[in-house]
Amino acid sequence: MPACARDSLALCAFGVSVGLLLLLARRRRPPRPPAPPQLDTGKEQEGHAPRRLRKAETVLRRRTSRLIVVLEGSYDLHNQAAVCRTADSLGVQHVWLVASPTSAAADDTPPPRRHRPTRRARREAELRALSLAQMREACAAPPHSAPPPPPPPPPPLSRKITRHSAEWLSLRHFDSAAACVRALREASAVVWVTVLAQHAAPLDAPALRVPPPPARLAIVFGCESVGVSAEMAAAADRCVYFPLHGFSESLNLSVSAALILQGVFQKDPSLRGAMSEEERAALRRDWFLRLAKSPEQCKTYPAWALGTPPEPFDDLRRTDEMRGTEDKRIPPKIRRKLGERFVKPF
Repeated sequence: MPACARDSLALCAFGVSVGLLLLLARRRRPPRPPAPPQLDTGKEQEGHAPRRLRKAETVLRRRTSRLIVVLEGSYDLHNQAAVCRTADSLGVQHVWLVASPTSAAADDTPPPRRHRPTRRARREAELRALSLAQMREACAAPPHSAPPPPPPPPPPLSRKITRHSAEWLSLRHFDSAAACVRALREASAVVWVTVLAQHAAPLDAPALRVPPPPARLAIVFGCESVGVSAEMAAAADRCVYFPLHGFSESLNLSVSAALILQGVFQKDPSLRGAMSEEERAALRRDWFLRLAKSPEQCKTYPAWALGTPPEPFDDLRRTDEMRGTEDKRIPPKIRRKLGERFVKPF
């Protein structure tokens, strides 16, 4: 047989072998999974509301005003901010903060560095006070009877902890527990106080039931060290606690708030989204206007609040397509620490 014929036969045999191998590999390949259902990506389309308004509408539909979180006498701003973030995440709109008379004395921690007056500012204040005293002594005039200064505003909550969630809550500040109790009675709220006393009922007790509407439920969390005040405990309709099963008798304030609030929502799922249409419309107008970042948006966003509300999302989570750029949200310092262990969180 000529050499060219042998080469042709060899090439044909090789081609047939490769084809058979490919056919076998294709048969052994597992079947492809069915394509997932097409989800709403939330992209802005012409004629549709912007994604940020649709997200705000979704959050607003799940907000409840039947549940009030009361934080009494907490002197740790980080705990206050964490409780506000927990309330926002679980859909609670109203958070009331009560300042305890002993909270200022109990808090010996210095203010944050950025709030401390500089050395020059302290020196100028001392000089101004000294010159004023000298003038009064020289003139032999009685001190000016000026009205007492207004109370200082409550300290701002840490945005690093709240992640701006406190900006979307209805916060109320009270100077005393008595003022808060009066406001709760005016709001027709049933007061549950969280304590560790023996007479407190466990949160998972079947006899412990959420009051039906139109009554509201107020859950009071006390100070980090001593709990609620005696005045607040006396005004309570029920005393409750979250049962623990370890050596620790208590939890962090924000952790206990998250567990108790979630337990209350599980007791009565109708709390989710329980809000009057008047309050929801007022919050919608306020939120949509605050979400506007440009003059053009300041004109168009309020129209969505006054007209037909945007269509809410089925799921508040970002889609996988949007999470592909999640690594850009992680600070570079954290990424450098992770090094090769850094993986995109999907």
